Amino acid sequence: MAPADAVNPLYVQFAKLEEDYGLAKRAMEVYDQATKAVPNHEKLGLYEIHIARAAEIFGVPKIREIYEQAIESGLPDKDTKTMCLKYAGSVKSLGEIDRARGIYVFASQFAEPCPDADFWDEWRGFEVQHGNEYTSTECFCKL
Repeated sequence: MAPADAVNPLYVQFAKLEEDYGLAKRAMEVYDQATKAVPNHEKLGLYEIHIARAAEIFGVPKIREIYEQAIESGLPDKDTKTMCLKYAGSVKSLGEIDRARGIYVFASQFAEPCPDADFWDEWRGFEVQHGNEYTSTECFCKL
């Protein structure tokens, strides 16, 4: 069995080979297998590669599926929060404000008020830009 640090590059190289000489669908399957095979602390990087490649090849519908899989995959809390922020940014750019808000609400369970000030600032900025009086104050009254 390969050491954990050798698994990540092996899967990425295999997926790239599939992209270049095989089927894009098969490359996505390799990335999916990789995210299940590596330790949790290595998953974030693989998911980021997987999402980037899927966006380029298949577009938005596929990346939604991957973001949701990543968020539910058992990533460390910090990485789950990172994935949520990226997902919220992605759906916000598509004008799906309510979906983005729901993702922020979900991600808030992984963020502490003081150490994660950047998270709260980003969400607050989102609500100021896209919310109303109720949504921009509802989630932050405890902070």
